[in-house]
Amino acid sequence: MLTRTMRSVAIVAIAGLALAACGSNSDSSSSSSAGGSGGSSGSGPIKVLVSGAASGALAPNASMSINGTKAAVNEINAAGGINGRQLEVTVVDDNGDATTAVSVLQKAIAESKPDVFLNSGPSTVAAATLPVLTENKILSFNLGPTADSGNPQVNAYNFDTAQTTSTIVNGIAADVKEEGYKNVGVLHGNSAYGEAFSAAVDKSFSDQGLTVVANEEYDTTALDMTPQIEAVKAKNPDVMVLDAYGAPLGYILKNIEKLGWDVPIRGNTSVSATKLISTPAPDGVLGTDQVANLKIQVFESAVYDASNDRVNKAIASMKAIGPIQSTVITALNYDAIYLYKAAVEKAGSTDPTAVAKALEDTAVTGAADVAFLPEYNFSAESHSPNSNSTKNYYSFIPPAPIQDGQFHPAGSASGSGSAEASTAPSSN
Repeated sequence: MLTRTMRSVAIVAIAGLALAACGSNSDSSSSSSAGGSGGSSGSGPIKVLVSGAASGALAPNASMSINGTKAAVNEINAAGGINGRQLEVTVVDDNGDATTAVSVLQKAIAESKPDVFLNSGPSTVAAATLPVLTENKILSFNLGPTADSGNPQVNAYNFDTAQTTSTIVNGIAADVKEEGYKNVGVLHGNSAYGEAFSAAVDKSFSDQGLTVVANEEYDTTALDMTPQIEAVKAKNPDVMVLDAYGAPLGYILKNIEKLGWDVPIRGNTSVSATKLISTPAPDGVLGTDQVANLKIQVFESAVYDASNDRVNKAIASMKAIGPIQSTVITALNYDAIYLYKAAVEKAGSTDPTAVAKALEDTAVTGAADVAFLPEYNFSAESHSPNSNSTKNYYSFIPPAPIQDGQFHPAGSASGSGSAEASTAPSSN
């Protein structure tokens, strides 16, 4: 059983990636002939462009995102495609860098404008590429939410698959309150996502009757966050809420250990998406004192359950492509392709305006054969995931080993708490 399951007010899911065999070359997952129009109609392939980091700290997450895209495309193509058209995937390496992401996107558009674009996070990449996508009227799905990425008045053709920052913060606030903590210290990055996370904290925690005694921001490019940690520590919080993704998480955990600060820590979904915490030493911190006080925020499909046939099918499809290097929290592009399929079938074409309108219909998204999140519920007012249910999505578990993209906590449905990640160690 999980240590704690939280009720969320909206649907869940996060933020990097690479692929086993990536680069900027076209990677076709289509059995149809080349030369499709890539437009709103025709018999040629539907062009899918996915961007992610091929190396570095964000590479394991990117591979999950990219292979999730490919897996869904393979399944759909095998079943006849979308409206009789096959899908063709092209992968570009953005290095997890905003400037590079814009450059490779613009190059790809110039060579062959895609029908749909998917990124692999982080939010800095989304913030940089969304204006380009909007200008070129390209339908997109985003793994790295920013302050306005889910606002259709700003980004009419973009749909966030990762949960909103307010949803994440609400889930953490509920857990903190249930544990009996009252005074909270917050440490967050200066990324677009980190700043949105910080902005959501004060209201949500106040609504839960909690007091935020410190809310410190660190530079995600820094190698030492000790001054910010000391500033939070000086306020003597009952618990520290942490937003960190990739390499910065490693530095923060080392800095906390160096200070000798014994404080309960709640890590958001950015933390749980960083492979460092699920990798044993010496390549990671799993099982070390650095994570002894840490609990991480996850959602239902991120914890192994032998009875969850839909998730297990999706994971099997991804394993057929290549090793699974991260958690399913970064596999939401798999769901995005199925959301896109449902919307294109409703619209009767790949015209971005028509597809966007179809995605705003909850009957369309509700019928999509998604795996990792049970509902999205986009609307004309919000292109972020929204929950209309009272299902339990969030849990807070100690860092645990990952096998095939899922956490295997002690006592989970796998029957084992000792499974190890089946791929190369993290480079975080």
